[in-house]
Amino acid sequence: MLASTPAHAHIRMMDAGFFEGLMHPVAGIDHLMAMLSVGIISARLGGKYVWSIPACFMLAMICGAGFAAIGVRLILSEFAIALSVFILGIAIFTSYKPAIIIGVIGTCFFGIFHGYAHGSELPRLTNPGLFVSGFLVGTAAIHLVGVLLGKLAERKVTMKEYLNYAGAAFAGIGGYLVTEYIPLLMLTYR
Repeated sequence: MLASTPAHAHIRMMDAGFFEGLMHPVAGIDHLMAMLSVGIISARLGGKYVWSIPACFMLAMICGAGFAAIGVRLILSEFAIALSVFILGIAIFTSYKPAIIIGVIGTCFFGIFHGYAHGSELPRLTNPGLFVSGFLVGTAAIHLVGVLLGKLAERKVTMKEYLNYAGAAFAGIGGYLVTEYIPLLMLTYR
């Protein structure tokens, strides 16, 4: 897993439909960890934020996918995805509960880049609507698993410790992915 290369969630099939879209968020470990993290953090925030934070992420993903579909170029999108894994992992590890406005803005910011990565495949697909539907359902399912894990951790102290360890692992993997992009950034923006 640590030896994998960036952009490992991206498909290359022309006739991808709902199932390929469904599997797209699961295929890339960076997307999977970030979406699980959003669910876990929203469960820790509790109340109406359990569902509104993941909903914000998904709406931002739709915007990001739309940007990609109309040809808007977001620079550093893969770097932002790796950074999201790192920051969300730290938030889980430290049991950090952000102020709601920070949680919403951060979620939307990272959601745009995740959606952009998914949406960058749209112009080459024959069934973009089915693909988008699939990746939204896949994302919602991953958020749901994260929420369930977060809620379970509220009831069991040992489960909370395991989630904190998972957060440390997410942060470590995210940190590794971020460092993969630093030499690229240095060469690109000299």
